[in-house]
Amino acid sequence: MKARTGILALLTSSLLLTGCFTVNEASSPVLGGDVVKHVTSENYGWYLFGCLPLFCGNENLDSWCPFSVFCDEVTPEIVYSKLEAVAERDDCLMVDVHTLADNDVLFEAYYVTFSANLVKKGGDQ
Repeated sequence: MKARTGILALLTSSLLLTGCFTVNEASSPVLGGDVVKHVTSENYGWYLFGCLPLFCGNENLDSWCPFSVFCDEVTPEIVYSKLEAVAERDDCLMVDVHTLADNDVLFEAYYVTFSANLVKKGGDQ
């Protein structure tokens, strides 16, 4: 019984430490001007010794599993492509694009974030 409880606790804690891939969209009158919405796309993951991927957010956002195992999907190209997909879907241009990529050496966590304002094509850029 103690072994089962220990295994369950280990599995639960490992799921809490898995990576996450998110794309958030927000629209508000506060954005002003021609800005339709603000979009943020980010992914983070955990690496062994800073180079061997363990867990990261699953780039397939429609998947039943929110994370990938032993995959390196914490790359600027993948995260940026999700931001581009939202802009194309809404027939918008991206302006004021910002990025943040860093790692936390203590826990070997890596993350990449892109954010941008979307404006309708043909508006002021």
